[in-house]
Amino acid sequence: MCSAQKWMLPTYTLQHVVDFSTVLADLLRWRPYILEVCLDRSAGADMETLQRRRPFVLKACDGLVYLARCAVALEQRCPELVHGLASSMRHLAGDADLKVSIAASVVVRKLEKDFADSQCLCCYICNHRDHGSLSWFKHPVSLWSLSDPMLGPSVIGLTNRGLRATRQFQRVWRQHRGLTSQTLDVVRDTLPLVAEAGTGFTSHFYKRMFAAHPELLNTFNLANQSQGRQQKALFSAVAASAVSVLEQGTLPVELMEGVNQKHCALNVTSAQYDVVGEHILGTITDMLNPGQEVLDAWAELYGALAGYCVKREEELYQAAESKAGGWRGMRKFSLVEKTSRSSVVTEFKFKPVDGKPICSYSPGQYTTIWTYPTGTEKRQPRHYSLISEPGSDHYTIAVKKESQGLVSSFLHDRTAVGDEFDLSPPFGNFSVEGAQELWTKDADAPVVLLSAGVGITPMLSMLGTLKNGAQASERPVLWLHAAENGRQHAFRDYITGLARAHPDDVTRRVWYNHPNPDDVMGSDNKAPFHFQGTMDLNQVKELIPLDKQNALYYFCGPIPFMKSIGQQLLQMGVERSALNFEVFGPNEDIL
Repeated sequence: MCSAQKWMLPTYTLQHVVDFSTVLADLLRWRPYILEVCLDRSAGADMETLQRRRPFVLKACDGLVYLARCAVALEQRCPELVHGLASSMRHLAGDADLKVSIAASVVVRKLEKDFADSQCLCCYICNHRDHGSLSWFKHPVSLWSLSDPMLGPSVIGLTNRGLRATRQFQRVWRQHRGLTSQTLDVVRDTLPLVAEAGTGFTSHFYKRMFAAHPELLNTFNLANQSQGRQQKALFSAVAASAVSVLEQGTLPVELMEGVNQKHCALNVTSAQYDVVGEHILGTITDMLNPGQEVLDAWAELYGALAGYCVKREEELYQAAESKAGGWRGMRKFSLVEKTSRSSVVTEFKFKPVDGKPICSYSPGQYTTIWTYPTGTEKRQPRHYSLISEPGSDHYTIAVKKESQGLVSSFLHDRTAVGDEFDLSPPFGNFSVEGAQELWTKDADAPVVLLSAGVGITPMLSMLGTLKNGAQASERPVLWLHAAENGRQHAFRDYITGLARAHPDDVTRRVWYNHPNPDDVMGSDNKAPFHFQGTMDLNQVKELIPLDKQNALYYFCGPIPFMKSIGQQLLQMGVERSALNFEVFGPNEDIL
C-alpha cells in the first residue's frame, strides 16, 4: 500500500501551467501511481479494503485533476491533460473486477460533481468542504502565489479570497466541454433511436454519401465496405462519442486517436468532414425524421467531434511533414526487393524515387500503400506495418496473401521489382515507445509481445528496436507467437536468431494449430515450435511477468485471437492499462 506521502502535490505558478511540457511530465509520473493504488492486484480485495484505499485513490486523482482544472480555469486549452485524465478514469472504471469497478465508479462520479459542491477553485482542487473557515493562504493546496506578476484581475474574478467558482468559470468549463446542456439532453433522448437503427443507419449513410460523392470510393477500403466492417466501425464510433460525451463530458479521445492516425494515413481533409456531416444529418432525417431540434443537437455533437478531429489531424500532418525526410500526402516509391517469407507471406522493400531521405518512425507504426488492383477502377489504400528498423533508407512491409484479398493478391501476383507506388508517411499509435519512456525510470520493466499469423509484422520492428536499435538493452522480452504450421510461420529464422543472440533476455514460445509432419516440437528457445493448438497462456504462465506491475503487453493478430488473448491476460490479473493492441482494419471492440 502506498503511503499518503507519495501523493504530496507540488505548488505550480501560472508559468508552470503555461509550460505544458513540465505539467505533462508530472502527469506521466502520477498516472502509474493512480493505477497502482486502484488496480494493485485488487481482484481478491473485499469492500472494507477498498474503502480503506479510497482516500489514497482520491488523492491520486486530485493530482491529475489539479493540472487539468488549472488549465481550464486560466482559459488555456490543454487537451492533452484532460485527455490523459479521461483515459485514466476509463481505465479505472473499466477494470474487469466488479469490486474495483464499483470503487472506481465512485471516484469518477465524485470527480464529476465536486466542482458543483465547491465554493471556490481552491476548495474544488483540495477537496476541502468548509470554505468559510479557511482564508486563501490557508488552503491546503494553493494554485500559485498572489504575488505572481503574471496574474491580473481579468483572470476569472481574482480577489484576495482566491478564485471564485463564479458563473464565468462555469461558462469557461462548459465551453471546454463544447456542448450545451440542451444539446446533451436531446442527444440523450434520441440516442436509443439511433442505437435501434444499428448498422442499418451507417449502411444507409455510406450508400447516400457514395451516391453523391463517388470519388470517395478511392479513399475507402472496398473489402471492408462489402463485409460490413466499416459500417460497424462507424456506428460504434458515433455511439461511443455520444455515450462518452453524455457520461464523461468529453469525447472518447483514446478511441479517436487511432481513427485520427488512420485518417492522416488516408489523407483525409477538413472538407471531407463537411461532406460526412452533411450525410450523417441527412441519414438521421431519412431514417428518423426527428425534427429540427434533434438535427441541431446532433449537428452540434458532430461539430464538436469533427472540430477535434480536424485539429488533431492537422497536428499529426504537421508532425509528419516537419520530420527530417518527412512529407504530407503521398510520395512516390519504387519496389526494390520482393522476397517470400512463408507460403503465404511476402516481404516488399521500397525506396523513394526521388532518392531523398525518408523519415523515421516509431516501431509498430504502419505506412499506407495506394494501388489500382486488377479488376477495379478504384484506387485502393491499405495499411501495412513497417517491419524494418526505424532510421534506415527504405521501408519494408510484409503482406499475407488473403484468399479473397483484392490488394494482397495484386501485390503478390501482379507486382515486380521496379514498379512504383504512392506511399503515405508512417502513422499509428501502436508503438513500443511508451515502454522506452517507462524504462528510463524502471530498469527491469519487461515487455511481452504476442501475435498470431501476419500480426507478427508490427512486433518485428518492436523487437528489433528493443534488441538491435540505438536504445537496445538487456531488458527482458517474452515473444509469444501462433501460426498455422511451419510453412506459414513467417520470419521464424529471424526471431530464432535474435533469441540465440540474446539468450538471457529474449524468451520465445510458439504454437502451431495444425503442424506439418516435418515440424519439430521442442521445449527450449531454439525449438521451431513448442505447443500444438491455439495460444493458451496458462501453458507459459510461469514465463509471464505477472509479478511485475510495470510490464507492458502488446498483441496483434486476427480478431478472435486478440479477444482471446485480451481476456486471458485480464483473467490473469494484468491491468487493462498495460494492454496495447492493433486491429488490422476498422476498429473493433477487443477488450
